[in-house]
Amino acid sequence: MLRVALAILHLLALAIGLQAVLQRAQWLTKPLTADVVKRVLHADSEWGLAAFLWIGTGLWRYLGSSEKSSAYYEHNAFFLAKMALLLVVLLLEIKPMVTLIR
Repeated sequence: MLRVALAILHLLALAIGLQAVLQRAQWLTKPLTADVVKRVLHADSEWGLAAFLWIGTGLWRYLGSSEKSSAYYEHNAFFLAKMALLLVVLLLEIKPMVTLIR
């Protein structure tokens, strides 16, 4: 049952993250007023929640061996590519987040 719950939360994070990114993109097409910045920051918070869920459940699935052993993931090229892309996305998010917070 734990592995099903982790998988559901992992996929829920995908839905939350996609919605947040699309919402943020929609608001950033408008002139930057105080209300727009507030809404963009709200969408950014949702994106942060999604990232927390992705990383948290992903680490649990990886380290907890609830589905497959850690060795399976360490030798899976697709998994390693996904982790590299996640790192790139997180690094690309740093500058926009800092800019919006200022």
